[in-house]
Amino acid sequence: STIVTRVNETFGLWAKQVAKKEHVPFIDLNEITARKFEAFGKEKVKYMFYLDRIHTSEFGARVNAASAAEGIRNYKKMALAKYLKPIEKDTVTGITRKKGCPVLFTIGDSTVRNEDKGDGMWGWGSVIAEFMDTTRISVENHAMAGRSARTFMEEGRWEKVYNSIEPGDYVLIQFGHNDMGDIAGGKARADIGCVKDSSHVYRLAKDRTYKVVYS
Repeated sequence: STIVTRVNETFGLWAKQVAKKEHVPFIDLNEITARKFEAFGKEKVKYMFYLDRIHTSEFGARVNAASAAEGIRNYKKMALAKYLKPIEKDTVTGITRKKGCPVLFTIGDSTVRNEDKGDGMWGWGSVIAEFMDTTRISVENHAMAGRSARTFMEEGRWEKVYNSIEPGDYVLIQFGHNDMGDIAGGKARADIGCVKDSSHVYRLAKDRTYKVVYS
């Protein structure tokens, strides 16, 4: 295994020393964020930033805000902590896991999960379990109708699956049906249409907010 040594001999250390001298609370965001980055891996960390390695994407901003909240929550006797929302734990994703058995996760749009009842429209993710030996593997369909790869990630749906994956698990991914069309107007769910790794900031018509959109 690789041993990672983090060095913090400049600004982080100086800030900690000043805080100690002045008797003010100090939250080591560098340490909290570094632990997350190590768990994320190189490719996921890339998604946290936009254009450079300093300014974050919206996803990166949420990760950093969560780090600040974590530091506040864990700081002994910090009054601000009482104003934090309770931590919401996902008790659904991965719930079918059986000891010693992998989980097959399916994600996608309505073609993978739809109404899935009676004579209505069905997605194949809800019936794939019929072809699997469920005594040795469990199946969970976490697809959602109307989503593109972009909106599935923006809503935190992939994050829940990602955090539930363990070595030996499988993920079947099917997107594309909703990934073309309007990027900033209409349903604002399309990706940039190209095979090159690219991104652009768009202003959404529905609420005039800005969004980083990727290919």
